[in-house]
Amino acid sequence: MKRREFLTTVPAILSQLAYFRFNPAYGVRDSSNSGKPFEKFNTQKLHPDYITTLPGVEYFFLGNGEIIAVVQLCFDADAGGSFFGLTLWDAERFTRKWGTFLYHPERGFENTKLVVRFGDEFFSIDRSNFKSISWDFNSGFPMVRLIWGNEKLDVEERFFVPVKGKILFRNIRVTNKTSFEIPISLRLQLYPNFALFDEIYTDDNKDKVVVAKGWTILKLGTLSENVRTLGRYDLWVDLRGAEKEVVYIYSLGDKEDVQIKRSRRNFLTLIDKTRDFWIDKTEMESDNEVLNSLFNVSKVCLKSTVSKSGRRDSGIWQYNMEWVRDDSMFLIGLLMCGFFDEARIMLIKMLERFVGPEGQTIESSRWFGYELTELDQNGELLYALWSYVCWTGDFEIVKRYWDKVELVAEFPLKDVFWDKTTKLLRNKREFWERTDAFGVEDGYELAYQFWVSIGLEKASELAKKLGKSGFARRWASASTEIKNSMLKFLTFSEESGKRFFIKRRKVNGEWQRYFIPPDRSRMPANSPISTEANPSSEPDVSEVLPIIYGLVEPIDDICIGTLERVENLWNQRWNYGGYERYDSSSEPQPPGPWPLASLLVARAYIEMKEYDKVWRVLNWLHNISGGKSGGWFEYYSVEHLTPPLPPVGVVGWTWAELVALVIHHIVGIRPEIENLVIRPSLLKNLNFVDVNVKVREMEMKLTIERGKDISAIVDDKRVEMKNGALVLPYFKGKIKIKLSVI
Repeated sequence: MKRREFLTTVPAILSQLAYFRFNPAYGVRDSSNSGKPFEKFNTQKLHPDYITTLPGVEYFFLGNGEIIAVVQLCFDADAGGSFFGLTLWDAERFTRKWGTFLYHPERGFENTKLVVRFGDEFFSIDRSNFKSISWDFNSGFPMVRLIWGNEKLDVEERFFVPVKGKILFRNIRVTNKTSFEIPISLRLQLYPNFALFDEIYTDDNKDKVVVAKGWTILKLGTLSENVRTLGRYDLWVDLRGAEKEVVYIYSLGDKEDVQIKRSRRNFLTLIDKTRDFWIDKTEMESDNEVLNSLFNVSKVCLKSTVSKSGRRDSGIWQYNMEWVRDDSMFLIGLLMCGFFDEARIMLIKMLERFVGPEGQTIESSRWFGYELTELDQNGELLYALWSYVCWTGDFEIVKRYWDKVELVAEFPLKDVFWDKTTKLLRNKREFWERTDAFGVEDGYELAYQFWVSIGLEKASELAKKLGKSGFARRWASASTEIKNSMLKFLTFSEESGKRFFIKRRKVNGEWQRYFIPPDRSRMPANSPISTEANPSSEPDVSEVLPIIYGLVEPIDDICIGTLERVENLWNQRWNYGGYERYDSSSEPQPPGPWPLASLLVARAYIEMKEYDKVWRVLNWLHNISGGKSGGWFEYYSVEHLTPPLPPVGVVGWTWAELVALVIHHIVGIRPEIENLVIRPSLLKNLNFVDVNVKVREMEMKLTIERGKDISAIVDDKRVEMKNGALVLPYFKGKIKIKLSVI
């Protein structure tokens, strides 16, 4: 080490030691203080970066199935979190935020910042010199682009992962804005989570990397040759001559020397392969930047957060568990974005590992028994399988797993569930997972009837296609019986004539309008359901499911009546927008809007052509915390009851619903077993949408424009549309479609 470097480094090290040793916040008290040892024990705290819901925070997710990385930006200076942060973890393992690899108990993410030495001055990002952060797709694959600087220099940082490998690249470009030649050096630290890594050192041999060993091996290296290590954590690069750009590499792996060396040797090849991977995925562009952004961030996040084996945390940093219902919807989102391989892996995972010997499906990574089983999951899994076949044409997977398909379809039809008198399915658990402990009585849940009915209908189609006529007839008949009974018994007509869906009836036929816990002391303290006299079960967002999926015609008055009631969930007990999942009075959590619930309502409204209500949801999603990055939380409440409830995390199902709103409803791409159906519904103030999408072996370029009439041109030939839909047979090759809508 040069003497000058040592002199500039020692004061910084000593100042950090002094900060921890003498700062009162870390438990050091004046010697004159009296009291018992550790009387004020609660002065020891974790750095606030462990908090998921920091006010104004954005989380940008990057991943390739092997590694997940997150760029954090916390705009609220009073939140206590690091303004900038970077962390990562193994995609095959679930974690809490404080368990990610670059979270430090005392420093949080502070030490993940880049330090630029500009002559004798040192700069790093803060709220005063921040300029912008955004997704960048100009290179043909997703990057997070961060720009900061001052009157002397500009710094651009770009974060991205290659198509494969446990690698994160951090590309840094520095621009000298002065008229002088200034020596510039860059420093990054590998300051890992001390709960996970205990052996940390710099390797000053040929590779010059920082290494952390523990739960796994974590390394920081660079593609640059002008590199030097310093101390235990630091990797410096000196910019020389015309060099203004440096690529740093974070890598995970059991073999200490493989990832960094491979990245250096194959960097340009990795870039080309990554671009090739993304180029044939679904692309959507409209004349509305809000819609474009929401779709793009959802597409990226779907890919980024599922592992190579098909595992994904249903609530990132929250649940550490998996659900069939979440994965089924997520899988459909993957299909619509062109991630066929990822969808297939996830589907196989569910069929092989998430279906029990009787056909029961796991939720929260386990099964709770007959009375508390989530029956909707059987229907959702069958619907996801049907969707996969329709999008890919892969009927072989149905043949291969037919025994599992049969089990999943037959399970809800067991006598313990299917009431042969009412033809409805019964249990003691409702769609949002409240049980008899919450006051849910034995009865019939609308969402369970809907999903099992539609799942059996689709399973019947698959059975018929495979020549299994007996199962086809049985499941089609059961589907019809359940659907008809649902439409008869799970609706209500007021004296005024208004009709609407209701959530639940007891087995005696009574409408269960309230969920009154038998023992309120078991409810989370201070939650509405623990304190309010009559926690209402109505309205509930799940009541719009029959509208979304066309079980009832949009012109039916029951749709109008249902949505009028659900509209009461917008801003129910807050003033910052969004729909609650159900009436706040029966919440075991603090009241607040759910992005997932809001998108379900938006999907129902677009079927009703209530476009203003759809735009309201889209603009709300774009403007709330998470809207820039796509890192939407499960719900947005003023406070959280953590503990005993888990921290509020990021729920991937939301991305799938956003993608479905765009592809299934706005663009209208609806593959079926025999034909491709396109039924667009162009939102008000949206004048065109261009989509490049793959369905089976068809590579489709679809343009939808607002015109004076409804028409379709397919490969320069006019084709008739019926009832606003274009129906095409499947074939192999490229196709160009132009639709005009009013």
